[in-house]
Amino acid sequence: MPTFDSEHMARLAGTPEKPHVSVSRNGQLLPEVLAVLDLIARHRLVLATGHSSPAEDLLLIREATRRGIRHIIVTHPIHPQVGMTIEQARQAAALGAYIEFPANTMLGILKSTTFEEAARQMRAIGLDHVILTSDFGQAGNPLHPDGWLQAFEGLRRAGLTTAELDLLSKRNPARAIGLE
Repeated sequence: MPTFDSEHMARLAGTPEKPHVSVSRNGQLLPEVLAVLDLIARHRLVLATGHSSPAEDLLLIREATRRGIRHIIVTHPIHPQVGMTIEQARQAAALGAYIEFPANTMLGILKSTTFEEAARQMRAIGLDHVILTSDFGQAGNPLHPDGWLQAFEGLRRAGLTTAELDLLSKRNPARAIGLE
């Protein structure tokens, strides 16, 4: 689904008149989105919700599940760009989605939370439904290996164990995309 060109991002930026991509209208997913979901289901692909609104994310997850999509990632829902609450993230996880926590929200130029707060949120959602990603690559952010090292060190200091970090960065991502 759309990221920086989503209708939700345009609203957040205060520029709804600028060109953007809509996912839903009046609480219903658009026919074009349903067609994309059918393609994802048919080809056994992974649905990533993009920068849709929390309500749209839940619509997408419910409809994707109805259409047979088994691999769903909610794109950094706790980040202000999406704005999902912990309760909404729990709902998404209960529907079978994996909740993405990018390391670049804990360090670097896009930092919006602390390691401690991210660890608390991950535990509140349930570690079995959380994936840790880097989402680095922007100018001014650490290189991926350096950023990963900093993220793992920060999350360890915040109380996550090596086994939990393995779950978040290896096992759950493999499950989220159908490799395990």
